[in-house]
Amino acid sequence: AAKGMVKGAHGSTYGGNPLAMAVGKAAFNILADPEFLEGVRNTANHMGQALEGLKDRHPELIEEIRGRGLLRGIKLKIDPKPVQAGARARGLLVGVAGDNCVRLAPPLIATGEDVATAIEILDQALAAAKASAAAESGR
Repeated sequence: AAKGMVKGAHGSTYGGNPLAMAVGKAAFNILADPEFLEGVRNTANHMGQALEGLKDRHPELIEEIRGRGLLRGIKLKIDPKPVQAGARARGLLVGVAGDNCVRLAPPLIATGEDVATAIEILDQALAAAKASAAAESGR
């Protein structure tokens, strides 16, 4: 690979300049702060418990909760696209990954209030997807 990295073959307008380095250093200092990391852990624990509660409320839709920290997946027994669309329509952006998983990747600055709002939206999106699936099967 090094043979292809000749002078002029690789460059970046943003990489390595003083502003980028200052931003990187500031971000690192925040991420290395034990108090900040403790807040992230608390929020992640709260989110994990809330997702398990969501699974308990929708056992016919949710197979398992996956992941660690703030990066979580909700493995569904149904197509995740309607849940993703329902969440987006209610103001929550989630991804879809792998085998029927809705992917949650909130920022490290997410709060307990943010988690509660996200869980409420997911609860509504799951209920709407269930109702839609029931209506489809009744046709």
